[in-house]
Amino acid sequence: MNVLGILGADPEVRNGFSGIDVRFDIDADATPDEIEALVAQSQKRSAVFDIVTNPTNVSVSGG
Repeated sequence: MNVLGILGADPEVRNGFSGIDVRFDIDADATPDEIEALVAQSQKRSAVFDIVTNPTNVSVSGG
């Protein structure tokens, strides 16, 4: 995220994130395969992951 975009100081700079990097450091009594399956299931069921990785219709109205 670039502050020039947030402030509107540079119209060429996007007002938002250009990418999101997520990393997990999981300490659990589980095998690497079990942890990988847990992360995959969490990603599959995450509403936040879904909304940022798939096109989402957004409507804005004012009063």
